[in-house]
Amino acid sequence: MIQLFGIVPCFNAEKTIRRCFQSIKDSFANYSFQSPVLTSLELVFVDDGSDDQTKSILESLQADHLVPITLTVLSQSNCGAGEARNAALDYLFRQERFREDSYLFFADSDDEVSKDFFQILLAHASPKTIVCGDTSAEAEASSDEALIPVAVFLSPDAQRALLQYSEFRIRSGCVNKVFPYTFFQNVRFPCIQFSEDLATNIRVFGLAAEVIHVKACTYVVHRDGYSLTSRPFDGRKARAWLDSLYYFKCHDWAVHIKPLISQMIVARYLEILPRATHADAIFYIRMLGSRRTVFAYKPPDVKEAIKKWFYLCCGGRLFWVVRHNKQH
Repeated sequence: MIQLFGIVPCFNAEKTIRRCFQSIKDSFANYSFQSPVLTSLELVFVDDGSDDQTKSILESLQADHLVPITLTVLSQSNCGAGEARNAALDYLFRQERFREDSYLFFADSDDEVSKDFFQILLAHASPKTIVCGDTSAEAEASSDEALIPVAVFLSPDAQRALLQYSEFRIRSGCVNKVFPYTFFQNVRFPCIQFSEDLATNIRVFGLAAEVIHVKACTYVVHRDGYSLTSRPFDGRKARAWLDSLYYFKCHDWAVHIKPLISQMIVARYLEILPRATHADAIFYIRMLGSRRTVFAYKPPDVKEAIKKWFYLCCGGRLFWVVRHNKQH
């Protein structure tokens, strides 16, 4: 018997939240396995300081919900998706909602789960296992479990697989996964705007005895909400991105994944360089408290200036390792 909890952070999601909720409701109704038996589903939606009709829509859904689905609505000032998930986790643990057979999943308010999301992923659930599905904008999941290929990663290989997305295709986000609730007893999302779920996944993947990757589409990403990821590149997005990179740079990661983390930092930082401006370069240097300046640089040299600054701030070895590995 399984008790399932879903956590959905919401920010200005008035156009998408009903679709998200309906997809979860449909997947729950479609669940047909006799073993494990899914006895209940509790959804916790957290309004992250929305300034549209998100909260009133959530309250309307809460009033109309049907047993055995329980819908709880929490509100907070705008702190980001990670802090919204933390608020929901704190609420569930404080209310002592969990029992031995409890599992967690996360969804974003502008996305959908497939009609077979619960049926496919819960078939592999166990107290020491994380189950992941594939994510797509178009594909449909198959309900014929015998036809679905499955990959199994044992810890600590699961952490490497998470960081080597191009090879293993395990998404870095916390969505489209089912976790034992015990993995979050002492783990929370860091207070950063980008990659907070990747940072958390690295930790919880290290707690799992195994990670099962079910190679079927069980989650649909739309990217049509008001998330920081979806919005155009601007100063706020640049600051959030750099906060994230600084977190990964400073965190004391396990030895076996440190090289992969270093490569990820460089790869993600270089993604923003094509859009970087001279003002960006000055801001980045000041943000980390560097005494160096790029006022002397003029476009088109600004991107090279940022590279040199990042090279100095993160340690000369960081760029050298990545370039050396690419040459070999």
